[in-house]
Amino acid sequence: MTFSDAGRLFVGDNRGAISVWDVSLRFSNLKAENYFKILSKELEGDQINQIRIHPEHINQLYVHSRDNCIRLIEYESSRGTRVKKRFFGSLCKELSIRSDVSPDG
Repeated sequence: MTFSDAGRLFVGDNRGAISVWDVSLRFSNLKAENYFKILSKELEGDQINQIRIHPEHINQLYVHSRDNCIRLIEYESSRGTRVKKRFFGSLCKELSIRSDVSPDG
């Protein structure tokens, strides 16, 4: 789970889907609106360990999943949701491995 600076909440699940809400505080009430899901055939059925927002592009996410791949996913574009890049690491099926992104992306 992660929040963007614009108040968007991203939650990854154990089936490979990312749920998204626009979250705001209005008159002391928490509002979660404009719910949608980011889906990718490539992530389907794979547990998501970590989500990071690209520091320079608000419609791109780094998604680290249990198949030991970090994907740069672009959503809400004219091309729809797509995987722009893939980064592979060492194999680890039993532990929840996390990743991070440098400030320049």
